[in-house]
Amino acid sequence: FLLAFISYSFNLILENGTSIQQNFESLFTLSFWKFTFEHYWNFSENYSLFLISISLFSALLLFLSYAFFYRFFSLKFLKNLHYILDLIENLPVVAIVIFLQWSFIQIYKLTQIRLLNTIGTASQPVIFVPFLIVTIFPTIFLIKYMTPFIKDCYQSNYFLFARSLGYTNLFLFLRYTVPNLVRPLESIIGMIYLEMISVMVFIELQFNTGGTLTKIQSIFEFPTNNAALDTFSYLCTLWLPYIVVKFIFKVYKRVN
Repeated sequence: FLLAFISYSFNLILENGTSIQQNFESLFTLSFWKFTFEHYWNFSENYSLFLISISLFSALLLFLSYAFFYRFFSLKFLKNLHYILDLIENLPVVAIVIFLQWSFIQIYKLTQIRLLNTIGTASQPVIFVPFLIVTIFPTIFLIKYMTPFIKDCYQSNYFLFARSLGYTNLFLFLRYTVPNLVRPLESIIGMIYLEMISVMVFIELQFNTGGTLTKIQSIFEFPTNNAALDTFSYLCTLWLPYIVVKFIFKVYKRVN
């Protein structure tokens, strides 16, 4: 936030004498937050926000499902699963997207059946393929990074003793496993979110959908007198899902 805000402020100082202090004071005006709120509800511009939001929560939900069923998986199944995940993770995002687009186009040519749109617009953006791309890699990273923590939880003496007392799997998962996973999960969620943002830059360009990141780029290329404030507003909107998830983690840790 601050880097983008200061860089645009310096640019404005050179162009029209606007000071950093004036820009900073503008952050606390009603007009700035009104603009931010209006941007939040503008789907043609917050396509990035919508896609990253559902992808982030989907990745967390898939990871929690994996963590819950982990103790029911055989060692052979886990080994094969991680082998497949390693293969997918080593594939470049660009190659996957181009391959999917090429596949859908070839299927349409042969059968005249349009499975999914491969190119979108600001008013009709592509959803499914970008959602799949933005979700799958953070999910794989979560599973690979958090598996040792999951294993430690299920092999701990506390968990084994609680199971011997007759507590259900769901009860122990919610009251013991999840609280023990929140701390390491919280430490990497920021890095995962940054990865999602970096992928979204490519998604917006490749699928011609536009969005928050494209808007920030246009402000950078064609700065206006309010470039610093506009950029800060878009960044505030873009980071909203991360802030919400961090808040949920804080509340969950305090409750448990």
